Amino acid sequence: MANQEKKPLWKQWWFWVVIVITIAAIGGGTNNAGRSQSGKVSTAPSAPTTPTASPTTTHPKEATINGGLDKPIESARINRADEFMKNFTGPDGGRMTDVSPFDPRDAGGQYYRTEYRLGAYDGAQGAHGKYGSLGIDVVAYQMDDGQPGMMRVYASGTSDELEALYPYVVRYFSPSASDADIQDLLARFHDGGYISETPASFAGVANNLLQRTGRNGEFMVDAKI
Repeated sequence: MANQEKKPLWKQWWFWVVIVITIAAIGGGTNNAGRSQSGKVSTAPSAPTTPTASPTTTHPKEATINGGLDKPIESARINRADEFMKNFTGPDGGRMTDVSPFDPRDAGGQYYRTEYRLGAYDGAQGAHGKYGSLGIDVVAYQMDDGQPGMMRVYASGTSDELEALYPYVVRYFSPSASDADIQDLLARFHDGGYISETPASFAGVANNLLQRTGRNGEFMVDAKI
């Protein structure tokens, strides 16, 4: 029997089956790889987001005293004794003259009085001046948070000038002071002696003293302010 001629490889049926299976396998692998790549989650750290600072307005800090402590600046403390003397008006529109402040607590001072040693005069404010020929001392004391609660007016000199000035000083502190009470005190002062009573009409006056010796004398009015 004659030898049959062999068919070329590409004419074999199984050749094409192998080709189809190979192509299918290659295509499936490619699709799986694509799906794997698309399903990956990036693990690279993202750059930190810098928050945008909101604009702020810086207000200048209120100036302070005492080395920047939280006490606000205070205006210079007013000497209430000095203020009284410069604003006081007496008989016929008369004014105090030669006004100058002094420290009531200075035991060596020219205008020091024994009572100034008391604790009520800590931080007290004083002023000295003249009214006519009378010597006038004014002391603002009993300080509370830098402000005085009481004021004393001392006047010394001739009795006639004292009698004229006294009603104006009393009425400065106590407008309710009656003429009858004032005249009664002045009449007794004129006759000489020492008077220490404070009439009921002298509202706000805590202490009231008048003393006469010969032609001269002194009075003191101590009142709330």
